[in-house]
Amino acid sequence: MTEIAAKIVKLRKETMSKMDRLHILLLLSPNNELSKQLEYTEGVYLSMLELCEDNMDTTDSSIINRLTNDVETVNNLLNDLEDDLSKEFKLMPLLYLGKLKGEVLAYFYNKLADLLEEVGSLELLPKYINENTSEQIISFSKKLLDYIEKYASDHEKRLLPIKYLEEHTNKCEFNLKKWTEFEKNIAFTLKYINCPDEVQSELIKEAAWEFELYYFVMITLSE
Repeated sequence: MTEIAAKIVKLRKETMSKMDRLHILLLLSPNNELSKQLEYTEGVYLSMLELCEDNMDTTDSSIINRLTNDVETVNNLLNDLEDDLSKEFKLMPLLYLGKLKGEVLAYFYNKLADLLEEVGSLELLPKYINENTSEQIISFSKKLLDYIEKYASDHEKRLLPIKYLEEHTNKCEFNLKKWTEFEKNIAFTLKYINCPDEVQSELIKEAAWEFELYYFVMITLSE
């Protein structure tokens, strides 16, 4: 494998995640010109990947030079798009989105697109989330308490926000402050339970994505 091919392979997940983040931001701040730029960048990137996969061990200097130029082009285009889009958002949602990768980003994009289609307006989205997620919060709180009971050690149980979660097994109304508290308590719980069952651990983490998305929307769109 050539040096440039190795670099492209190494950066593939990072590059794809960067493009996914840009797609999510464009859902929240639509911009036709930037959308076209991102579509063009993706085209360049996918062509580069195809060329790279077909020439992993090439010694052809023209192909190596093209791949090298394409890597620089894609990187510059994505950086420019990030700079332009970042101006439309507060720092907190950008930092939160920046730590997410892979499947979580794909989930965020698809779920957010569905929500926007259902609600029909960015402006109404925070209100819609606050008014229509009570049953989901209750269900997930119960699921997380069951998870704690089954997999947390006695020591972990003393540290985890069990009382807080129990308070959310009945009808509750949320606002930005409460979403922030809920997200922090979910994150803390999932971080500190040492679950030996990898399947169950992944299932509960995936179930939490929905509430992470709601929190992200609230910190992005709430005044």
